[in-house]
Amino acid sequence: MKTQKFFFLGAALLMAASCALELIPDEEQIAPEVNLVPVTFSVGSDTEDTKVYLGGENFKSVLWSSDDKIKVFDRTTNVLSAFSVTGGYGTTSAVISGSISTGATTPYFAMYPYQESAVYTASNVTVSSTTISGGCITMNIPNVQKAVAGSVDPSAFLGIAKCTDGKTFNFKNVTAFVKFQLNSADVENLETITYSGNNFNSIAGNIYVGFTETNGVTQTYAGDMKDYITLTKPDEGWESGVNYFIAIRAALKFASGFTITAKYSDGTYRHLTTSYGPKNDKNEDATISRNYIMNLGSLPPMTSGLPSNLYIAYRQGHDIDVAGVKINSKNNGTARLVSTSSADTELDFKTGVTFLQATGEGTYKISSELTANSDTYLIGLEKNSVNITVSKSFKHTKGTLAFKNLNMDVSSITNQVVSNYGANVDCDKFIVDGCKVSNMAASLYAINGGNNGAYKPFTCKDFIINDSDFQIKVTTSEDGNTTTASNVNNGIINLSNTTSTNTNSIAFNNCIYYCTKNATGKIINLPTNLSSYKETISFNNNTIFNIHAGSDVGLLHVQNCASLEMKDNIFSFYGINSTNNEYIIYNTTVFTINQSGNQFHKRNSSDKYKMYLYKDTEVSFSGSAICETEYPYTSKTAGIGATRTSTETLSSRQTWTGASGWTF
Repeated sequence: MKTQKFFFLGAALLMAASCALELIPDEEQIAPEVNLVPVTFSVGSDTEDTKVYLGGENFKSVLWSSDDKIKVFDRTTNVLSAFSVTGGYGTTSAVISGSISTGATTPYFAMYPYQESAVYTASNVTVSSTTISGGCITMNIPNVQKAVAGSVDPSAFLGIAKCTDGKTFNFKNVTAFVKFQLNSADVENLETITYSGNNFNSIAGNIYVGFTETNGVTQTYAGDMKDYITLTKPDEGWESGVNYFIAIRAALKFASGFTITAKYSDGTYRHLTTSYGPKNDKNEDATISRNYIMNLGSLPPMTSGLPSNLYIAYRQGHDIDVAGVKINSKNNGTARLVSTSSADTELDFKTGVTFLQATGEGTYKISSELTANSDTYLIGLEKNSVNITVSKSFKHTKGTLAFKNLNMDVSSITNQVVSNYGANVDCDKFIVDGCKVSNMAASLYAINGGNNGAYKPFTCKDFIINDSDFQIKVTTSEDGNTTTASNVNNGIINLSNTTSTNTNSIAFNNCIYYCTKNATGKIINLPTNLSSYKETISFNNNTIFNIHAGSDVGLLHVQNCASLEMKDNIFSFYGINSTNNEYIIYNTTVFTINQSGNQFHKRNSSDKYKMYLYKDTEVSFSGSAICETEYPYTSKTAGIGATRTSTETLSSRQTWTGASGWTF
């Protein structure tokens, strides 16, 4: 189909019009299939919807072209071949020809554009609260659409028609639209634009479409829905100041707003996000109905980096950084989203990438042992928003196991939160990124898996612990006057029960390990029975608060490691015992250590006792305590310790009022 000025919305816009289709037998045409009768439809349009108004702009009438194809359903079991335009090219009235089944009776149904997978259903269809009666067509809104300047991808502009009198089809548009113009700063090297609703609206995929008793269009989703749509690069390239359109499923609300992502040829991304959707005249969240145009106007320059909602970012193709490891939908597959609201919810565990959302005060529960036997990522949508009560441990037997943006209460765990019990290969990575692990009374990760006796032959190759808080459990007596701290003497990372030397590295950076009462515990515990360990350890920008190692061991018990980098950490001790040799690092062999910028503080300035950095190197204390006595603690030394701030501040966010009042 063509237009007089714009190639706007393809042939389906004619189907949005009321089109007179008169069935006329064609005696000169030979029936191509048994039980089919050749027919010709005379196609014309009256005044209804012959022009479409988008944001007040009058787009020209739609014209038929010779390559337009229509799918017709005659309510038999026959699958009809596509109907073609055979006359009236370049006009608003055309002739389309094809064949229907012998003996077929009205009503007939039709759709544009032709979709081979589209099917007709005669029975009533009910999904959620929407019922479609009297027959419907299952059709697909593609989640990949090609951008067309001033128009919509013709394959995405869906129309439906019903003929009840044998003469007339009333074609109706099916979709709603998003309309926007790009800023000149964003078009160079631009490859794709992706749109998502922030409340994970199903905006593309299979839908049921039918007619109401008054000939209105009704629809509902039919499964295999997508919550994002990607516009690919137009043939002539992207331009600023040009209208682009995305066809989306109708009958939706965007109460939480939407996110637009631009992907560039060098693999970088930019994005815009708004926190609210369209409002009606009562300032209520508006329903995006059929033919509704969400006119965003001219977009402001986009922001580099990730949208705040990590699930949307992942779905739109961004790389998600999990402590330096990049995951994305191309390499790691389709992610799933799990939500909990006001009630506690047992975590429905699966391997792969899972994003966790808490929409209320609910807490996830893990009350049965879970096995990660392939790459597994559990990711909270935003930091400090998802709470998990862990009462049974994880088995990490293969691949990577990663936790990101989770608040994990492990008060019921007495051995270890994660182990490699049952592994028959070395696992790849264990990652904790942006998490808070509270009420620790045992190791976070312990090597005690494998198949061969007390000491096990398998390990995890790399441990990455980043930007996280670890709190030792404190119990209080019934009278409220006595408190007791647990001791985590096997370390957050405990490799004491292995014979494998395949661990490559341990990175423990920008974290806080603390207790509100004086406690003993290790951070890293490497075995003393192996002489060929080759680990490289980085331990930088951490704060250790109210925890010391005890007699003749070390907070970093790194016996036989290859090298250790330890920079810009704060160690704040309380109640050091004069009869013990207290060590920060315990290692009795020759190894490489690179330490600088560390600060060592007594929590009690009257303590006169020694603390050793390693071997006979005595610690030089820096003076009185620099940390507050209770959590939350704050560092009083700028740039030192785990005092983290978000990379995005409120003052850096853009505000913009577009054609419809959107603010990004």
